[in-house]
Amino acid sequence: MIHLRDCARKLIKAQAASDDDGMLSVYRTALNVSYDAFVAKNGYVNERANRRAFKADPDLPLLLSLEVWSEEEQRARKAPIFERRTAGAYKRVSFCETPPEALQVSLAESARVVPLRIAE
Repeated sequence: MIHLRDCARKLIKAQAASDDDGMLSVYRTALNVSYDAFVAKNGYVNERANRRAFKADPDLPLLLSLEVWSEEEQRARKAPIFERRTAGAYKRVSFCETPPEALQVSLAESARVVPLRIAE
């Protein structure tokens, strides 16, 4: 599961860092290969034994989100991240109409009031 988690993290990081979707195909392929190998050997990530094995890891929700789990069928299908972009590249806000909007940007970016950022 660690390799699968690492592949997912790399893809998410690449999505956030760039708008270049061509580059993402390499990371997406690595995630697909890792996921398919894991499922072939261990079963679905959402199966009870696999969830238990990673229950103390803070990335368990990330791993579980890689599958769309059907409780009735006890089957999973791959989540959208395996086939398309699910996160956009970060774009820094360069203009706000009002001071309250600038305050919201400061809070969203830093979780605190940053007067110099608001002044920008």
